Amino acid sequence: MNENLVRASLVTAPTVEPVSIAEAKAHCRVNTTSEDDLISALITAARMHVEATTKRALCTQTWDFKLDDFCEWVFEVPKPPLQTVTFIKYVDANGTLQTWSSSAYQSTAPAGPYAERGRIMPVLGGAWPIARPDTFDAFQIRVACGYGAAAAVPQPLKNAILFRVLEMYERRSEVLTGTIKSQNVIASDALCSPFICERW
Repeated sequence: MNENLVRASLVTAPTVEPVSIAEAKAHCRVNTTSEDDLISALITAARMHVEATTKRALCTQTWDFKLDDFCEWVFEVPKPPLQTVTFIKYVDANGTLQTWSSSAYQSTAPAGPYAERGRIMPVLGGAWPIARPDTFDAFQIRVACGYGAAAAVPQPLKNAILFRVLEMYERRSEVLTGTIKSQNVIASDALCSPFICERW
């Protein structure tokens, strides 16, 4: 699959974060409630950074992946771990958006902390539907992905988020000089490294 031809868009963001405000405050040694909004925003930013670094989804979220055509028989779903395929739609020869029957394709959703990408392909004897050739984003694949609830997210990734939160909290008013990484950033990157999904 030519990954440059796949366009990803977030449909539904996670409703919870992998770490709580209380956990982040304890890690940052914050004892007041006056900065809860700030800590909450830093958690979200840190989680998004960890997801971008690892090429994974952490807590459950919904994504659309659009492409003009299928270049390979098997479609590897970005943003592991895959939970479920919600639907596959395509633009038919008349320009009408159709939903491809779920009985016409099969999928696999690897599980576990280091889950690889899920895969989708037609059932035995089947084929991908034929879409209108002069249409951008002729295929739309919607999936739910992520480890699930916060408790299911691997602890090293939670710790990576905490180190990023601490880094952003401690250096809010500092001016960046040079390119030396802090110990917090080094720790966060090291925790993310084993989870990086190289193909996305």
